[in-house]
Amino acid sequence: MVKEFWLFMAFLLASRSKYRSSPFIPGLPDAHVEAPTAGSVILAGVLLKMGTYGLLRFCLPLFPASAIAAAPYLSFLALIGIVYGALVAMVQPDLKKLVAYSSVSTWA
Repeated sequence: MVKEFWLFMAFLLASRSKYRSSPFIPGLPDAHVEAPTAGSVILAGVLLKMGTYGLLRFCLPLFPASAIAAAPYLSFLALIGIVYGALVAMVQPDLKKLVAYSSVSTWA
């Protein structure tokens, strides 16, 4: 059980690098802002979904007991990311930054 938990955490951290949780990936909105418009669309439309796909495709089926145990914590972190990204998006003066933070604040 302990080995399963640590393997789940390793898979989760690997897929979390592409999640849209702005408190934990502060450079992600900057990547949206600095990228050209086409790159920003690809980043929001494809690359940010890869972390969620990795979680659903690998973490949940391979480690169901650990996923159930970690679900409340992951839900709490998702809620923090959504609220934080939305609050930061509300005060952005630049339209591209507003779109970047609003894209980051949505979960999955």
